Amino acid sequence: MSEKFQLTPTQLKWPNHKSPVNSEFDDIYFDIENGLAESNYVFLDGNCLAQRFSDCCSRFTIAETGFGTGLNFLLSCQLWQEKAPDQAELWYFSFERFPISGEDLCRAHRHWPELEPLSNQLLDRYPPLIKGWHILQFHGLNVNLVLILDDISELSQLSIRVDAWFLDGFDPKKNPEMWSDQVFSNMARLSSEGASYSTFTVAGAVKRGLQKNGFSIEKRKGFGRKREMLTGRLLELKSGFQSKTPWYYRSHSKPTSKKEVSIVGAGIAGLSCAVRFASAGWAVTLYDSREMAMTAASGNLSAVLMPKLPTDLAIEGQFYQYAFLYAVSYLDHLQARFPELAWNKSGVLQRLTQEQYIAISDLRMPEDYARLVHTRSSADDFHVEFSRAGWLEPHSLRGVLSQLGIRFVGSCHIEKVVSVEGSHGLYDGSGNLVNEVETLILANAMAITKDERFGDLELHAVRGQVTHLEGGDLSSQVRQAVFEDKYIVPTRNGGAVIGATFDWKNIDEQLRSEDHKKNLLGLSGEFIRADIDMESLQGKAGIRAMTRDHLPVVGLAYDAPFYKTRYADIAYGKRPREYPLAKSLDGLYLSVGHGARGFTSAFLAAEFLFNEIAHGQSILPERLRTAIHPARFLIRKLKRVRNV
Repeated sequence: MSEKFQLTPTQLKWPNHKSPVNSEFDDIYFDIENGLAESNYVFLDGNCLAQRFSDCCSRFTIAETGFGTGLNFLLSCQLWQEKAPDQAELWYFSFERFPISGEDLCRAHRHWPELEPLSNQLLDRYPPLIKGWHILQFHGLNVNLVLILDDISELSQLSIRVDAWFLDGFDPKKNPEMWSDQVFSNMARLSSEGASYSTFTVAGAVKRGLQKNGFSIEKRKGFGRKREMLTGRLLELKSGFQSKTPWYYRSHSKPTSKKEVSIVGAGIAGLSCAVRFASAGWAVTLYDSREMAMTAASGNLSAVLMPKLPTDLAIEGQFYQYAFLYAVSYLDHLQARFPELAWNKSGVLQRLTQEQYIAISDLRMPEDYARLVHTRSSADDFHVEFSRAGWLEPHSLRGVLSQLGIRFVGSCHIEKVVSVEGSHGLYDGSGNLVNEVETLILANAMAITKDERFGDLELHAVRGQVTHLEGGDLSSQVRQAVFEDKYIVPTRNGGAVIGATFDWKNIDEQLRSEDHKKNLLGLSGEFIRADIDMESLQGKAGIRAMTRDHLPVVGLAYDAPFYKTRYADIAYGKRPREYPLAKSLDGLYLSVGHGARGFTSAFLAAEFLFNEIAHGQSILPERLRTAIHPARFLIRKLKRVRNV
């Protein structure tokens, strides 16, 4: 189990304080004297990046087959700073199955003092060595690093267009998996028109693999003592790719050139989208039926951000692991930009059963991610502390809206959306047209179920009530969020929030004294004074939209009539290639169903939608993109038809 979660850092050898050597492959990472110049020559000059960065209008994507010490990434960032236009974004996808510890990374970077400012930013963001996709953003540079700590086979999970490839695995004889035909075929599948590559090796197997998959071969003079190196380009853009699941297919469509987006719903799902788009210079209009943003189910005094227990590494566990790490990093950045944001990364303590404790002990999680602790003397008292987790006061996000120039339209009831040829009309309850837009995100929770086009989403309303405590109600000050049967989260004024109930039957927002009692009984007695006045307790009730599979619904809206007609017989075993590719509703996107973990999932959902809309590309592995796909419930329903 430990191999599935935590990655053991690669042991570096520094023979005679010279070039660092990877102990797994007995090969060097870089030459101490000439490593920086060699990387510039082979990878940056080999892909003509100086000129191509200058000419970039929107987004440039690099993919690398071996992150190592991050030297190629740092040099790419440096060149991007010098050459790229202000609004352009660099996306850098890099694979590393044998990552280096933060300490060794720091030691390696000391050899490049000219890269120290960039190195410090990378070291600050360097993730815990957990298997998976880590999205690291360098906001001041307009640079995004997706560090994939996993096998190179994860290339098959990418759904992007790559402009330049850095083939920088260890020697092909020592590390053949990095130079397999599967790698080269995925390169061809993912490459944009005219995509380039460069590599230090001229091995025959590498040349044959590249040529077989449509790349040109050009030998150039190697760096230093190396006689030759390879560069080349994709000769013909690959088309006609047949998806194994055509109902989830996403084409590499041309992104919208009009930087305007409208969003219906100003809870955490809609607000996180608004902030992400506005930060990139888009004009954003945010509609909500309430007078103020963050008022409905997202409007608690405090909200907790924490991962799921890492005992489940299936799709749901993977998604929330990625979402949690991204949310924490994004809120750190947002707070640095807007200091009034009440984000407190003080850790979250979660109580465990003995079975959970044993399972998590076997994982041997990185200390900078989670650690097992005993908080009391009882022998059966087990806890895990997530050190990167914390709590957020949702109302403090309102100030970010105005500072980013987001247009908020409150007390506006959008009752109907009419879509015609990529244009979406927003109508109020009286049938009046409020606005007509090209790009629309529906983040309106259960209200989306009023739209008959999305009757198959299988969203369910769940009532949740929280209890507000003032400082005098507490037996001692709550310094960090604690999760037992219920959770208790601090507030800035010295009080706390306890919650939350889950009620599938009684769907209203009236406070109930019996629910206050349920909340208090869900915590151990040490937090609350014994003489608390139960009748005077205050709180808040809200209605959450939840899905049966506990994952949100995020992505381009599907064309329901097309699905029900063209995929009606998928239960009968026809081959996927016999079906047409999916048809969607252009310009209409969904972000709903975030349920009880919305403050963890919404920020990653917003980043995903931004890249889909602005760049026509996905930042998530295909298994997760399809896991949150809006059409998944309809497809599952169609697959069950035969059995019914």
